[in-house]
Amino acid sequence: MRYLIVCLAALLTWSCEDFFLQEITDFDNGYQPELSVFALLQPSDSLVIVDVRRTISATGGDNNDEDFRNVIRGASVTVSDGTTTVALAYRRFPIEGYLARTDTLPAGFIRPGGVYRISAAYEELVAGGTIVIPTDSVARADVSFAVEELQSGGFTEVLLTVEIPNAPGEEDYYVLIAERSSPPGFSRRTRELHDFLRGRTSLGERLVFEPVSLREFNRTSVQLCVTDAATYTFLANRETAFSNAENPFVEPVLIASNVENGVGHLGGLNCQVFVFDR
Repeated sequence: MRYLIVCLAALLTWSCEDFFLQEITDFDNGYQPELSVFALLQPSDSLVIVDVRRTISATGGDNNDEDFRNVIRGASVTVSDGTTTVALAYRRFPIEGYLARTDTLPAGFIRPGGVYRISAAYEELVAGGTIVIPTDSVARADVSFAVEELQSGGFTEVLLTVEIPNAPGEEDYYVLIAERSSPPGFSRRTRELHDFLRGRTSLGERLVFEPVSLREFNRTSVQLCVTDAATYTFLANRETAFSNAENPFVEPVLIASNVENGVGHLGGLNCQVFVFDR
């Protein structure tokens, strides 16, 4: 009897091993690639930037020879205000994407209240959408700053806290962008979307953003921007998706897209810029 049990166990082990070593072939889930387009237009920015990529299937392997993590080259990307259409060129510097310097565009081309059509085409794929720049902005007189120095292990960290009035409505959405540049000539720049908040999601008369680190020998430009509900929702969903990426016990996050015939997000910002040197 024991011999029979051992034989059955061995047979089961070999059959399981053979099962897991089988190669899945001819798998077709019917997936079709799309363009992923992302842009946040703002009048105060020095660049118009549009990020264009091509999606791949989550299962069944890559449908093309390109890396989905990189911006695709050779796309046709335009931005139009209904009267003037501007073609954007692929660049790797100062940021990879389809770019145009705002000082080369018609005066006032990107303006508060402006409505813009972003279009991207690559091979047989076409996608696009509409961006509306908010007309409201935070009054400079209503923005307050607090600087705090923290000592740790002989190092000093300087943190800048930004506060604005907590408006009475619930349709108030804000984005904080931190851009740092370093000598010589403050030419080397990095930029991060630092924080985003919605009015009346916290108690009190003031909304407080996550502190920004002021680095030594750097110039830090803080851009305080008004945005729309769709952009806030996109950023919040994306942050949740990143946080849940390594957690197998949570449901996948559905990130809403406002791109026609593709995925991604197209939004507008109206920003105030504040500069700090350290």
